[in-house]
Amino acid sequence: MSCINEFLSSARELGLSCSVLDPEPSRQFIAEVIGKFKPERMAGHLAIGHNSIAIPLEPNEFTYSCHLDAAPAYVFFEQRGADKDRVLILHNGKNLAKIFENAFGMDILCPTNRKATFWR
Repeated sequence: MSCINEFLSSARELGLSCSVLDPEPSRQFIAEVIGKFKPERMAGHLAIGHNSIAIPLEPNEFTYSCHLDAAPAYVFFEQRGADKDRVLILHNGKNLAKIFENAFGMDILCPTNRKATFWR
């Protein structure tokens, strides 16, 4: 199952509101985020490539989203294969950790807000 389908399935199971951007707005948004954060890699585990503040993933994976605003979280995955050029919108970003806890293989993604002011 693709990460997109796994995410959507998990959101449905949890009763969370989620939608998918059309392909062209998805490509534009991904390009904006990539241009801003300049990741070192776009496949496998994506990595921020310049002067950004980072928190350790392991102890925060299931808790950091509770510190986000209750605003939409824009999510995309590594940029190769089936999930390329697709953006999901989880309508309440505080619920992102619930998706992680309920889904398998959700560790390769890039959540941000509409203004791309953060990257996981």
